Amino acid sequence: MPELEKQKKLLRRIEKMAGIGHWHLDLETNEIEWSDEIYYIHGVSRKTFQPNLDSATSFYHPNDIPILEKKLNNAIENQKDFSFNLRLYRPDGELRYVESFGEPDITDGKVVGIFGVFRDITDQKTAELERLDSQTFMQLVMESIPDPIFVKDSKSRILLANSSFLDLYPADMRDTIIGTTTVEGYDEEEAKAFLAEDQKALREGYTETYETIHFPNGSTKTLFTKKVRIEKANGDVNLLGVARDVTELHDIKLKLERSNKDLQDFAFTVSHDLKAPLRHITMSASFLNDNIDDHLSDDQKEFMNILTGGAEKAQYMIDNLLEYSRIGRTEVTPEDVDLNVLVNGVLSTLSFDIDDKEADIILKKLPSIKGNKGLLEQLFQNLIENSLKYRKASVQPKIKIYAIKKGRHVDIHIEDNGIGIDPEFEEKIFLIFQRLHGDGSEYEGLGIGLSICKKIMRAHNGEIKLDRDYKGGTAFILSFPPFSAGE
Repeated sequence: MPELEKQKKLLRRIEKMAGIGHWHLDLETNEIEWSDEIYYIHGVSRKTFQPNLDSATSFYHPNDIPILEKKLNNAIENQKDFSFNLRLYRPDGELRYVESFGEPDITDGKVVGIFGVFRDITDQKTAELERLDSQTFMQLVMESIPDPIFVKDSKSRILLANSSFLDLYPADMRDTIIGTTTVEGYDEEEAKAFLAEDQKALREGYTETYETIHFPNGSTKTLFTKKVRIEKANGDVNLLGVARDVTELHDIKLKLERSNKDLQDFAFTVSHDLKAPLRHITMSASFLNDNIDDHLSDDQKEFMNILTGGAEKAQYMIDNLLEYSRIGRTEVTPEDVDLNVLVNGVLSTLSFDIDDKEADIILKKLPSIKGNKGLLEQLFQNLIENSLKYRKASVQPKIKIYAIKKGRHVDIHIEDNGIGIDPEFEEKIFLIFQRLHGDGSEYEGLGIGLSICKKIMRAHNGEIKLDRDYKGGTAFILSFPPFSAGE
């Protein structure tokens, strides 16, 4: 095989493997010479198609033909190299994206032809367009959401943001936000806090926090912000953030907290101040009973007993009110609490009453949780005392305490074989001073114990409820949330 043929064969193989063809336009004849790869890109055969300037140009998208003609004319008139990215249609209607680089073929200072290389870039262009479409769609989604949304890189530089986010900055700053951290526009401590939250989200994958920020546009907002780490295919790590403006809710919450504290302080103060005069009444009545009892008629003795009993009951009510108020004032600082140890301690405290009533206590293994030990002791003591108090006559009391774990949640069940509670009274039993058994009943009490239990569970972000399906007596379920339930 002649050397020239070998070189041509080698060139055809190289072009086929690289997906690149070459072409030459003869300006004297307007005929074009295509390599095999260019025939393939155009979807035609060398046997059935002979290209010239007009026929080759006809493949291109109508809107792209003027661009092609301008490029060729500039190369001819100004002897300039050129390149283009254009669209063409194969005979079967398939759209392809192509790229070409060309240079004028100059002889004796005159352009006699144009030589160029040509390749199909459809796959790259399609991927690029899909990426742009994806970005456009993402931007539309972001703009349709009223919450501030942003994407940052691993150095907390903002890559993408919606209008709600950009509006937090003065108008003359908004064009400079992308690509910067914008920390210089914030209070130093605030900037330090949210940058630390950025790094935490990048490390752990997710964070959420309430933050009050003084923004560069002069506004101050309380935001509930979630940040999620995004791992890209190229190995880069980004951060997606969504911030919900909860300023009004936060203000309402603060007002409610202040109002609740004022009410608790009022109840505490009133209850405390009432104790002194009641103590005087009780002491005076007791003194009279001890010193003039022999001189009183039966009616007078009865009135004196009513006076003494009423004062003592009022004293008892005030003590319970103070206890109820104290729970609202106690801040729950979570600590590890072994419920097995805690409940056994409560049973030891109540041992005299348990032995007196010959109660059968069944205590299953309980988990450790996080909570306030003192409040939890009071919780279980109130509920066990209730089971002992509201027993059936002539029936040995039985109390069963066990746990059911549900993922990171835990439910503690306290069941007894007592007189039971009709489910229709489920809401009433947790209200303060609400009793199902009126005065004169064999079951004494003020109707405050279960109210205290509900406050204790609420202080632990948990819930106490009546087990409506339990038919053997009374059963309560104490549901502790993930922050309390042990791992």
